[in-house]
Amino acid sequence: MDRQAGDLLTVSSTDADYTSYVLDHIPRVISALLAVVVSAVTLLLISAPLGLIMLVATPIMLVTLNLAAPLIADRIARQQDQAGRTTSLATDLVTGLRPLRGIGAQDAAAERCRVVSRESLAATLSAARAQNAYQGASTMLSTLLAGGIAIAAGWFALTGRITAGQFITVIGSAQFLIEPFGTLAIVPRWYAAARASAGRVASVLEAGLVLPEGNGAEPAGQRYDLCLRGVRYGPLAGLDLHVRPGEFVGVVAYRPAEAEALVRLLTVPDGYEGDLLLGGEPLETVDRTRARRLLHVEPHRTDLFTGSLASNVDVHRSGNGGGELAGVLRAAAADAVGADAAIDERGANLSGGQRQRVALARALHARPPLLLLHDPTTAVDAVTEHAIAGGIRALRHGPDAGYSTVVITSSPALLATADRVVVISDGAVTAEGAHAELSARDDTYRQAILR
Repeated sequence: MDRQAGDLLTVSSTDADYTSYVLDHIPRVISALLAVVVSAVTLLLISAPLGLIMLVATPIMLVTLNLAAPLIADRIARQQDQAGRTTSLATDLVTGLRPLRGIGAQDAAAERCRVVSRESLAATLSAARAQNAYQGASTMLSTLLAGGIAIAAGWFALTGRITAGQFITVIGSAQFLIEPFGTLAIVPRWYAAARASAGRVASVLEAGLVLPEGNGAEPAGQRYDLCLRGVRYGPLAGLDLHVRPGEFVGVVAYRPAEAEALVRLLTVPDGYEGDLLLGGEPLETVDRTRARRLLHVEPHRTDLFTGSLASNVDVHRSGNGGGELAGVLRAAAADAVGADAAIDERGANLSGGQRQRVALARALHARPPLLLLHDPTTAVDAVTEHAIAGGIRALRHGPDAGYSTVVITSSPALLATADRVVVISDGAVTAEGAHAELSARDDTYRQAILR
């Protein structure tokens, strides 16, 4: 599934609506068909030629109009695809505006958004033109058919083939048939729009799982290690990394793309080369539910939900008591916000630093044997950062804790607390050691970290 979040939003809203309209179209079509059949029978009783005209002309009209259905379906599908791309890009632009300004790329991003918006507008206009042209043609044909029946009835009345009363009945039927003819004429357009949207919905519903179910096996033992050997994935080129049970490891990636690739790989271990082992078992073969329980990856950008701070941290309502919740809030320096504080959707009423601390508290509350954090303190001040570093250390690496923690960061406070720091450059590990040691002997490391 290569659809982005904005495109999925379009599929789950607009396309789902278009598809569901079929439930409204079906009774409309049935009632229109019944109206045509009843009128055709009436005309047959009055005059066989008039009834045959309706019975023959109606299918011909529908078949003719249906020839345009593939074109309309194609243009609607293109319009929805472009709308999804535009929504995704706009979402990325809004959420990433601050870092884009930080690197001076906001103008390029805005220009890209304008280009995609113009493409979306062009696709929308193209679909609208096709649908409007079809609407005009269908209205014209349905009106001509009803008018043709009326004209034929007038000729039959003048030639004495039907009576004046029968002529009036035919005229009334012709006027009545304008609406059901119009409904039947527009059916191919409805079908085309519903089919295009249904195809997009089906592509999401039928998308297979990226990872297999796994063999259900759980790595042996209670203390788990994470081992990457010769891993090639995106910018990672032969990465070797071993996180031992109970170890606190800091990871410094000189290129952000390498950090992102490592996070993606451990979140969805697919499409890589080399060995990726959790407790000695290939990570992708471990049952997914157990793998998530054993290895928790907390990305840099996380979402918060409407509710209290406590409900955002203790998402499973474990009910382990207020003491545990207070402990993780204190470790993440989120206790100042307050467990009962109300949180809006996506944490809109919190500052960036507060959102990071609440998300960190949620990850710590899960207490996984292996926890990977990606830049968890980029929006907090130096004093809070030191408090968080000490809190993570105390909570997860106290006596007999047995937890392993990996933090991908450039924070000196977090790196100084780690047992070991691993440096990734050009897709591989180029240095490792204690933070103080690397700061003393590695100029590149010192310039990247001690700014």
